[in-house]
Amino acid sequence: MLGVGGTGMAPLGIYLSQTGRCISGLDDNLQGPVRDLISTHGIHICDDNELPANVEAVIYSSAVTAEHPLLKQATYQGLPCLLRGHLLARLSYEKKLLAVVGSHGKTTTTALLIHKLRRCSFDFSYVLGGFFQEGSLPPAHYSASSEWLIAEIDESDGTLQSFYPEMTLALNLDWDHPSQYPTVVHLEAAFEKLFERTRGAVWIPEGDEALARVARGSGCCPLRHFCPTSVSFDKGVGTLEPSVASFNIWNASAAQSLVQTLCDASYEVDEGGDDFPRICRRQELLYEKDGLRVFQDYAHHPAEVAALMQMMRQMFSESRLTVVFQPHRYSRTRHYFRQFAEVLGTADRLFLLDVYPAGESPLVFGHTDSILQSLSREAAVKTSFVSEWSRLAPALQRSSESPQVILFIGAGDIDRAARAYASVLEYPNDKRRQWLSCTQALVSSDTSLKIDEPLCNKTTLGIGGLACCYADPANRADLRRLLDTAAFFGLEVFHLGRGSNLIVPDEGVEGLVIRLSHPSWRCIQPLSEGRLRCGAGVRLKELCTWACRLGLGGMEFLEGIPGSLGGALRMNAGAMGGWIFDLVETVEFMTREGAIRVFTHNACNIDYRECSELREGLALSAILRSPGRGPQEGIKARLKSLASRRKQTQPCEPSAGCIFKNPSDDVSAGELIDRSGLKGRRVGNAEISPVHANFIVNRGGATCAEVVALMREVRATVKNRHGVILEPEVGVLGKRWEHLLQD
Repeated sequence: MLGVGGTGMAPLGIYLSQTGRCISGLDDNLQGPVRDLISTHGIHICDDNELPANVEAVIYSSAVTAEHPLLKQATYQGLPCLLRGHLLARLSYEKKLLAVVGSHGKTTTTALLIHKLRRCSFDFSYVLGGFFQEGSLPPAHYSASSEWLIAEIDESDGTLQSFYPEMTLALNLDWDHPSQYPTVVHLEAAFEKLFERTRGAVWIPEGDEALARVARGSGCCPLRHFCPTSVSFDKGVGTLEPSVASFNIWNASAAQSLVQTLCDASYEVDEGGDDFPRICRRQELLYEKDGLRVFQDYAHHPAEVAALMQMMRQMFSESRLTVVFQPHRYSRTRHYFRQFAEVLGTADRLFLLDVYPAGESPLVFGHTDSILQSLSREAAVKTSFVSEWSRLAPALQRSSESPQVILFIGAGDIDRAARAYASVLEYPNDKRRQWLSCTQALVSSDTSLKIDEPLCNKTTLGIGGLACCYADPANRADLRRLLDTAAFFGLEVFHLGRGSNLIVPDEGVEGLVIRLSHPSWRCIQPLSEGRLRCGAGVRLKELCTWACRLGLGGMEFLEGIPGSLGGALRMNAGAMGGWIFDLVETVEFMTREGAIRVFTHNACNIDYRECSELREGLALSAILRSPGRGPQEGIKARLKSLASRRKQTQPCEPSAGCIFKNPSDDVSAGELIDRSGLKGRRVGNAEISPVHANFIVNRGGATCAEVVALMREVRATVKNRHGVILEPEVGVLGKRWEHLLQD
């Protein structure tokens, strides 16, 4: 399943898994909680961006373009490739389908149906197009014993024409998805044909002339109506009566009508609804205190936005209404920018974000600028365009007087900004806890998040203070979330491998330290022609062991470097005449913005102890090629010889490796320091090793300040005696050597 984490794909994957099928999935933008959910239902997440070897079919979401490399690969291999809607249609042929359709309200109404039918102990299968909050119910369920399947059917991708329902519940008919339906006539024609294919009753709201006209044109029989009653249910902000939130009441009434139809006399129909499990991103309350409330909602059509804003105005009539809106798709924005401007312009304060493309290419008049330019003069004065999330929180803070409702609206990734801002309000004076609270809601449970984390035990030298924020991501999607939240909270990002060539300041690091030590980053995969695909967390010693086992020679020089592959790539680590980039065929890394790039060896700018492409990025993996094959016995002998040589020439005490770069090929830093008579020189518990003069060792309890003082003394002495200025080879986290070593 390509795009397995989507609100339509994940429930379908769970349903398929429950039928006994073996499901794997890939999603470049997988939310952590969704990952946890689908993993618990037996879906395997493919983090390596490759098709499983035994795959029989590929299902993809409408957000996946035809240019997706795995979709192209599957097509080339002749595998069946189906849109999510087409597969759901095929599955529905095995059951009696109750199809919930409409431009708005499908997810809430389907969820209400699920909730009420479960309370009646009615046996049925279902596939929701969203997620229940806090995991109260799974978003899909397969029942082998029931003939009924309840599912919301999405009209956006054209797969509506593949369904043959037993019953159809149509909630409304507002023109949307102009890229699929050029005019409202095309949309009405699609619904008319669906009604024609419905074997039983078609239900529509009382008084909806558009749907009534379409139903009459289809000749469907019988036609049933539902209308708002005294039905009400709690949404976390009080009971919603018809006069307050009419669209929710219509949804509840529709669900109640179908429950009464499905449940015969043997079932006790429950009219209640106060324990309705809420739906994620549907009028979801994220923060409430001292008259300030923060909501998020999935609305992305002008009619939905208007209804939502009207409801908030009525429920909180004394509060100012601030709206943060992220347009969804260029095509929708191009067709509705005037309507969006009219609706959004009624907010007391408006913040507009860039369009969330959902896989679309940019279109003329499809950008946020079109909404901005269409606002009335009065509305434009109270509107701000925010292109970077990190600027959103301060802008909102300046307009956060109470009483106020701040409403985050959109179907893209605006939910991250909403949760981040709610965290800012929850912990107004503690950026660490703001980051932790927000990020915990976005990443999977396998990702480790900590604040004030000691770093001294994460370096080979064993010194240094605390990381303000610390994370050990379990996968690429979580790593992206970490970069997102760091940007929102203005945290500088630092990368930490095994800390073998690094010094951490005594005062610690004010920022986010990311370390790739989770087992998922330590995979080694043998490839053809003497190559290995290695994760960034692979220890170089492990790599040597693998190479030896496979008879791959030429990697033995890595044996004694106590680091991981990611750190080795970042600084082009080397020893015994060899360099890591001598072995690199390609390197894969993630930019600060979360984009993944792949560079070949020839495209990388490699220098002594540096790969410039990795200065601002984080290495994820690399393909390494062995210079040649050989017998295991010979490789083992070379490894043993190099290990013995290291023990004889390098100290065994905690160190950060070589402290200074060799000034030239003819003379080494260690030689200059030794000739200056500095072996054994100590400052506190930091000592120049008597074994190797270019190593500073920790004799127990050394501090960064002591190491830096010793480095200054070495530089000054070598400069005075030999006229050479030694430059540091070891890194320092969060600092610059030119500042630390200046006189």
